[in-house]
Amino acid sequence: MPFRSKRQMRWMFANEPEMARRWARETPDEKSLPERAKPGGGAGSGMAEGKGTKGSKGHGGKGTKGSKGQGGKGGSKGGRC
Repeated sequence: MPFRSKRQMRWMFANEPEMARRWARETPDEKSLPERAKPGGGAGSGMAEGKGTKGSKGHGGKGTKGSKGQGGKGGSKGGRC
């Protein structure tokens, strides 16, 4: 997998040097890399998600983080008694 930015390359060489060397071999031109990658291009970008369909952000629906077991009857915080 080639590097997407100079910042990513610096981080990778500092933290995962063996993997960074492999990625460096696959990166065509390191000098033309941007300093930082554009936002929104994380893992899985360019694949099936984001093809212009409504709700393609991966958050489809009413549920929010931590909503399971809340809002019911009873006063315990654990959800199970």
